[in-house]
Amino acid sequence: MNIIETIRARKSIRGFKPDPFEASVIREILQIAVAPCFNAT
Repeated sequence: MNIIETIRARKSIRGFKPDPFEASVIREILQIAVAPCFNAT
């Protein structure tokens, strides 16, 4: 499962892993978050 599928299939999780994220993953998440939504009315 890639990061996009993971975000779309997200669930509330109360515990977090101690593993660090790579900077490229955080950049991709931020790019998706600020991308224009063409489905908005």
